[in-house]
Amino acid sequence: MNQQSIRLGAEVRVCNATHSMHQHLGRYMGPAELPGLENRHRVCFDGKVHLLSEDDFELLYPEKDIRHD
Repeated sequence: MNQQSIRLGAEVRVCNATHSMHQHLGRYMGPAELPGLENRHRVCFDGKVHLLSEDDFELLYPEKDIRHD
């Protein structure tokens, strides 16, 4: 089965206008992998990792940062 996944280190931008970090740029660090937070992703901003839902961020370069495993 082919499943899309985001390349680690991909550049992302917070696109949710109601999020406190709206328009901030960061690096994708992978899924949260914590019980109860399976729908969250780790994104690094200036050395600090934040948990974001998939609806909160977008890839800056989706053509190179989406993998098909």
